[in-house]
Amino acid sequence: MRVANSPILWHNEDLPDLMPPVDAATIADEIAAAGYEGVEHSSKFPQDGAGVRELLAPRGLQLISAFAGLRIPGDDDRGEIERAKELASFVRDAGGDMLVSALDYAEAREAIAGSVGPGDPRLDECGWSAIVDALHEIGHHCASIGVTQVFHNHAATFIETPDEFGELVRRTDPSLVSLCLDVGHLVVGGGDPVACFREHAGRIRLVHLKDASSAVVASMRRREFGFIEGLRRRVFCELGTGELDVAGVVAEMARATYDGWVVLEQDTTFRAPIESARHNREAFRRLAGV
Repeated sequence: MRVANSPILWHNEDLPDLMPPVDAATIADEIAAAGYEGVEHSSKFPQDGAGVRELLAPRGLQLISAFAGLRIPGDDDRGEIERAKELASFVRDAGGDMLVSALDYAEAREAIAGSVGPGDPRLDECGWSAIVDALHEIGHHCASIGVTQVFHNHAATFIETPDEFGELVRRTDPSLVSLCLDVGHLVVGGGDPVACFREHAGRIRLVHLKDASSAVVASMRRREFGFIEGLRRRVFCELGTGELDVAGVVAEMARATYDGWVVLEQDTTFRAPIESARHNREAFRRLAGV
């Protein structure tokens, strides 16, 4: 396994005011100093491949992926698909080989993230068809340029719960859509990360390993607030301090001989970002030996 970090710990794209302003060089310096070898892209980083390489290479870092959020496309809306294709090409030019795709936040789901039940808004057949077609088209482009598309489960979207993630897996072509399992978002969505990894290990090409605060998740399950407020209350926390069975997930990855990238992602922190990054790196090293 190879270990990466995400700049979201320093700069949350959903809540830019959550942390003090920071520049790309500081983010890259601190990720390298905390013991990581890979990094995902950020809006704080250069937006051209050469610029990303120039930022990361001197620090011993490698870009591994970039994130493409997708609205459910309508018949006359191809903008999201084309932007995702362009981003995949950028990833290749910057030295990476994965495009992380996910649905954008859904207004109908943000307020009930963490507590979605059978009677709550879900994708209808038209919505499923549109997103699967979009992912397949993006996947064809990715395959043609040597990039792997990995789909990311995400709270406050229509692919949050374990059953929604399973349906996405069932409907998509594994040659075009691999998986990025985000265990922190799965915890928020009511899933069992160990069981989910075991079930889908054959399609998982990227793991986002992060913990989730038991107290904040419990409040979200009681619908006291939605996902954005959950972020402000630091729903995602340092490994070993929340309700994720971190050791169980790491053991399952070892059992499956998973040898891909593991991103020790943490969207929110009350600490200085480098402190959280170091904590997570050491926690993972103790459990995984890498």
